[in-house]
Amino acid sequence: MQGSNPTTRQRALLERIRVNAPARMLDEGLIDRLVRLRVHPEIGLDARILDKMGGGRLKRLARKIEAGGLRPSAHGPFFDLCPGASDPRILDVTRKRLGRALETAAWFEPAHIVYHPDYEEIRHAGRYSEWLETSIETWRPLARRARELGILLVLENTYESGPDPLAPLLAELAPEGVGFCFDVGHSLAFGRTPLLEWLDLLGPYLSALHLHDNPGGRDDHLPIGAGRVDFPGLFAWLAGRDRNDWAVTLEPHREEDIWPSLAALSGLWPWDLP
Repeated sequence: MQGSNPTTRQRALLERIRVNAPARMLDEGLIDRLVRLRVHPEIGLDARILDKMGGGRLKRLARKIEAGGLRPSAHGPFFDLCPGASDPRILDVTRKRLGRALETAAWFEPAHIVYHPDYEEIRHAGRYSEWLETSIETWRPLARRARELGILLVLENTYESGPDPLAPLLAELAPEGVGFCFDVGHSLAFGRTPLLEWLDLLGPYLSALHLHDNPGGRDDHLPIGAGRVDFPGLFAWLAGRDRNDWAVTLEPHREEDIWPSLAALSGLWPWDLP
């Protein structure tokens, strides 16, 4: 991690947040740098990792993370999956893949696991009721299994133009302990709804935040402050709540972008740090 020289405040902030990290990169040596710098990972478990890394390598990686004193979270696969699919074969593959990801994530003892509900207006608006019912049937047993494993399951916005399609899904699943992961970058890149309207509707379910930036219209995963996401508005809203225990993850797509994001987040962070 070239150029990494965090200040005392930034080091304290690193103890409070996580940074996204694919399991493959962790296994290739990134984990040693994260342990040295005390950077807690959100471990990406995509389909290739689940199929090709093998249980032995993943379990060894889990032991290194534990030995390093890091507190991970996990991110499940999402490409090509459809938890609300109308095609029974696609749905079967999706459910098996999501379930396997959860069982694999459990080796790392993550605080939470992030999944995508995969609502796309162009595909699902005309059959929303069916999508919703099928999605609930997908997530409910997975949420119950996650609770058995001591893992919080959270659902992240991606291509939704606004929060409305997710509100009934989260309301139905909240009794199972499912929370909302607000990806602020996605809300600008793909959405047509102001950031605060997302929070006003889905705030009661908010459990986690994914932080990255973009200019709008593209999911660039830039450092905080390099795009047009309303981060001051976000943190003003958060500071006005009677809690501050949300799980926060930085999601840069380049390793060198961690540090400018951390510096920007340090200036925005409204709560006391040790």
